Amino acid sequence: MNEYSNVSCDFYDELLQIIKQNKLVSIDYEDSKRNFHKIEIKLKTIITKDKAEFLVLENDIEIRLDYLHKVGEVINPDVFSKGQSCSG
Repeated sequence: MNEYSNVSCDFYDELLQIIKQNKLVSIDYEDSKRNFHKIEIKLKTIITKDKAEFLVLENDIEIRLDYLHKVGEVINPDVFSKGQSCSG
């Protein structure tokens, strides 16, 4: 697994709001092999494991937050740069 890059606090907060809405959303992301994917699905939660944060989808697939490009209309501002941790 590549080293995890923190996502911005604003992007993280937007994801939490989308999860609360409990509706289908379009997700653009890449996998660990840099393959691009686009799916439409409901979001379940965000978890932390192995020092990385993951978005959990309704089918229990986990996507690292730093691999997300766009969720709904929300663009990850850190896609092409390293993010700052919300804790500092």
